Amino acid sequence: MTNHMKRGDGLFDDHGDAIFGGQSRDGDPITSRNAGRSFNAKHLCVKVLRILAMSGEFGATSEEVADATGIDLQSISPRFGDFKNLKRFPVAPAVVKVVAGTIIKRPGCSGRARQVWVITPDGESIVQRSDPQPVLSEHASS
Repeated sequence: MTNHMKRGDGLFDDHGDAIFGGQSRDGDPITSRNAGRSFNAKHLCVKVLRILAMSGEFGATSEEVADATGIDLQSISPRFGDFKNLKRFPVAPAVVKVVAGTIIKRPGCSGRARQVWVITPDGESIVQRSDPQPVLSEHASS
């Protein structure tokens, strides 16, 4: 798979290195460090942004994105934290949906409220510059 993302797209630093991704702490066991090195958070962030782009103004919760992609919620949820971390992104590619000063939420499968996220123009730009990849899981499209 070729990656057409370049510096300045909000996903890489000035040296072309990913500005976020799988990491581990110094004290973590070797298995955690190996897993952290093999994890591609950038790829997951783009998948999340694609789902948000397809969701339009309706937006999506982390649970809805996990269902649509077929990727575990435990892998998807942290990507929304990445979007809020301005050390990782120069501008937010996705934001929590707010209407009349109120954060919009929808119930998840557990019944607990989950924040609804919408893509920003900067997030749309990232999606447009990324490689086209299928984002919907097979079970989500049926």
